[in-house]
Amino acid sequence: MVDDGGSHEGGGSGSGGGYREQDRFLPIANISRLRVHILCHQRFETVSDVCGDGADAACRASDKCQKEKRKTINGDDLLWAMATLGFEEYVEPLKIYLQKYREMEGDSKLSTKAGEGSVKKDAISSHGGTSSSSNQ
Repeated sequence: MVDDGGSHEGGGSGSGGGYREQDRFLPIANISRLRVHILCHQRFETVSDVCGDGADAACRASDKCQKEKRKTINGDDLLWAMATLGFEEYVEPLKIYLQKYREMEGDSKLSTKAGEGSVKKDAISSHGGTSSSSNQ
């Protein structure tokens, strides 16, 4: 009998169990699909866990505000809730970020108010005073 290389029996590979070498391995495309599927599933679980933890923090912060008879949850409430849920290592960097954010917001409000004043002055002087285009 002539071996055409397509036989499933004893192709000389020994421990192949009667299969060709190419039959013993999964195609790379299948492996890639499995890997992507597994990674996507793991990412989904991770995102779900993070979202769940975030929802828990928001609920605790909301409960704290209700006990204190406040209607608005602020960043400090969320940081407190994160600390109670075991995220202490994230609280300090977030406090620093929140402080810098508040400073930037304060600066931008001040500059906006100053900018509005100069715009108003320009508008008044152009409408109330004599301009060169209206004299012509």
